Amino acid sequence: PPSTQAMRLSSVRAYAKALVRKRSQHWSVAALDASEDEVRGVELELGKVARAMTDILDRGDPGFQLRGTLAGLIGARPDRERIRAVLELARSVVAQRLNGGLADPRPIIDTHSELVRLTGEQPTYNFDAGLLAMEIGTLLARAAGASERANG
Repeated sequence: PPSTQAMRLSSVRAYAKALVRKRSQHWSVAALDASEDEVRGVELELGKVARAMTDILDRGDPGFQLRGTLAGLIGARPDRERIRAVLELARSVVAQRLNGGLADPRPIIDTHSELVRLTGEQPTYNFDAGLLAMEIGTLLARAAGASERANG
C-alpha cells in the first residue's frame, strides 16, 4: 500500500491541478497539465497548513493563536476542493502520530475518527469555513497531549 506521505502528496497534487484548471477559466489541454512551478506553489501553501497542524499537535493551543493561524492559512472562502484537501491533510498529519510508542493512542484515534466524520459530512453540509478550521484545530489540540511517547 502507498505510504501516508505518498497519499498526502497525491492529494496535494490533485488539489493543485484542480486549482490550476479552475484559474484557467476553461478546460484546455494546457490547463490539465499544470506546470511543476504551479503545482509546487500550491504544495507550498498546503505545506504551511500542514506545519500549522503539526504545531498544534506538538504544543496544543491553549490561547487559540495557532488555531487562528490555521484558519488564516485555510482561507476565508475556500472552495470545496481546498476544504477536501485540508481535511485529507489533517487526517494524514494525525495518522502519522499513531505508532506503538504512544502512552495512550485513544485521543489520536478519536481525533482521526472525528476528522473522517467531518470529511464525510463536508460534501453535503454547508460548513462555515472559519468554524470548520477552528473545529479541525480543536480536534488537533485535543490530541496534542496524546502525542507524547510512553517511554519519555
